Amino acid sequence: MILDFPGALQLLRVVRGNEVSAYSEPEVRGFLRQRKAELEEKDYYNRKGQQLPEGPEHGFFFISYAWEPPCESDPRRGALPGEPAYLPSLLQQQGRPEEFDDAYEWYAQAQAKSVYLECRGQRGIQPKDAFFWIERASLPQTGKLFELVKARSFYLLEYILLSKAIIAVASPHYFSRGWCLFEFACKLATSTDFSALGVAWKAFVNFGSRKDGFDASLYAEVISGISIEGAEFSIEEDREVLLRLVDELFTSRPSFDRFAKFAALSRLGRSCYTQEDREPFSLLAHQEGFPQLSTLLKSPHTFDPRKDQEHLMAFDEALQSVFREERAQAVRLAVVESLQLQARQALAEPQEYTYVLYAVQGNPDLGVQDPQNEGPSSTGPGLHYATKVSLEVRTNTLDGQEVHFNRGVAGSQRFARLSSGARELVPRSLEQWQWFSHGLEEALLNFVQRATENWGLRCAFYEAHYPPVIRALADARRRGASVGIVMDWKRASWSEDRKVWTQRGPQHLNYWALAEAGLLNSGCVHYRTQPNSAISHNKFIVLLAPDGRAVAVWTGSTNITAGAIFGHSNVGHVLTQPELCQKYLQYWERLAEDPDKKALAAFNEEITPLPTGDWSQVALFSPRLRWADALSFIAQLILRARSSVAFTAAFGIGREVAPALLAAGSEGAGTPLPTYLLLESQGNWQASRDAVQELQRQGLRS
Repeated sequence: MILDFPGALQLLRVVRGNEVSAYSEPEVRGFLRQRKAELEEKDYYNRKGQQLPEGPEHGFFFISYAWEPPCESDPRRGALPGEPAYLPSLLQQQGRPEEFDDAYEWYAQAQAKSVYLECRGQRGIQPKDAFFWIERASLPQTGKLFELVKARSFYLLEYILLSKAIIAVASPHYFSRGWCLFEFACKLATSTDFSALGVAWKAFVNFGSRKDGFDASLYAEVISGISIEGAEFSIEEDREVLLRLVDELFTSRPSFDRFAKFAALSRLGRSCYTQEDREPFSLLAHQEGFPQLSTLLKSPHTFDPRKDQEHLMAFDEALQSVFREERAQAVRLAVVESLQLQARQALAEPQEYTYVLYAVQGNPDLGVQDPQNEGPSSTGPGLHYATKVSLEVRTNTLDGQEVHFNRGVAGSQRFARLSSGARELVPRSLEQWQWFSHGLEEALLNFVQRATENWGLRCAFYEAHYPPVIRALADARRRGASVGIVMDWKRASWSEDRKVWTQRGPQHLNYWALAEAGLLNSGCVHYRTQPNSAISHNKFIVLLAPDGRAVAVWTGSTNITAGAIFGHSNVGHVLTQPELCQKYLQYWERLAEDPDKKALAAFNEEITPLPTGDWSQVALFSPRLRWADALSFIAQLILRARSSVAFTAAFGIGREVAPALLAAGSEGAGTPLPTYLLLESQGNWQASRDAVQELQRQGLRS
């Protein structure tokens, strides 16, 4: 599932959110009861925008509410056109500073006051100091901008994930409305923080001495009847749209209903001060199969965040494990993690990190020397550090690009223990594997899932036998996407010296993965057999729009295997620059023809020549006729470095590059630069071993 977070953020910064969304302003009640056309006439939209506040501690609150008041004859549902809306009787309103004869006015007042009480009482903030997103207030309801955001489902999921919290303005019929129900449950489904979901409902309820609202038992009755399939919609066509979203984010519709009930009972129950007020929710929790929640809500203590935080904190801590279990059973965590990753990247700001590396020496049999405040001891016969290096790193945001690294700890004992299990059956089956992936698997699957009906995927792989990804490609075909796969497929060759047939490459593993996913004989696989003496080491996917344009590329170093995704040090890189994407598509189309080495090399030099003059981005495809020229180009980049060189290679380096590493920065900074070389091995050919050893002798850090 792909969301448009940049578009949502851009829209968030141009709407007029500061005036119409502050509930504390005098005109807000009048605003809430106005019709859409009236709001348009008063030009509440498209004026000078308010930027999101700076800093990670800030954010905006998503206000979720039902547009129409409840029905007078049945407060469990909204009023239909021409039907009287709910209004407390004048007798019920006695004792209030003002009385109402207009249901819309009373409803707007209850909304405004409920949000104020949630902000001040539960969160300790002034509404005027917060930034609120209210769809009705912050989006035009007619015109070009309305049509634009409508095509994006009003950026609903984007704003749910980007928001600091959702505040649900909950009259009783709120939990019978389809979109309200989804917004409410979805926030907790996409967050592990209870405070991300608030309930503004106190001005609707006749707690204590106030008698002009609804009984809490009515809320319990509505919650017991939660059903996403039976929910109400103002526009019936919205039902199928929402149910598709539910199916993508939740394991089943009954699971959604159960999770929504759990969320409603836990959040409403928590906001009740007394045990008596919580009683309807504790009883319903027991009836709905939440015994631990029921017990917690029966607490005799007062839940007052201003006077008795201790018992509220104890409630939250005890409920955390129950919440995690309910969420794990109801939510498609893999999909949610992918969306969370997209949201984090959209909000990403440059970050600064300090790494401290220790060179450890000593006899481990004599123990570890007593550590100092800033790390291990620097002296002693036991393990101690000989020297340490501090490295300051600043990460910058990438325009139109994504970069995903895994942990790269294939040599660890933890990886060895876990890799002995049947990891490849389903993606993300264990939390530990998510840690190893560090978002790499999620990003790869997410990229494949972007291909919906009439879109296309053009893949070129060397090793590709990780079932979840191969199955995702098969799923894309079933969705109506066009899928093409160029696969390394070298024939076995006879070794006269060893008197055996030798299989070069992973053909047999690729074969079974394609067969299991139903792709082997589908007509979408192109076999790369030329040249037989060299592997076809590609690892990229091109995403095609319905009009055939290449709009994004997944590339990097990651083979489609469990070892590459979870163990070996690898990177996934998503490009969206049109020119580069088109070059990858041209390259794929030539590979699909299975050309010989010389023909492919000539083609590669034609479409990806070495850059001249000023340039900021470049692609170089191999093989090449003049491969030494390409290596010399890389050497020139190293020589012209200005601050440092960090060079990564797998199985050795060539003689063309080694001298440049020894003189890094000589043509750029003009002085010796910190130079780091990361290798899997010195290489299995003499030239590489000689070069690496010479670099080590001259003090290069490797």
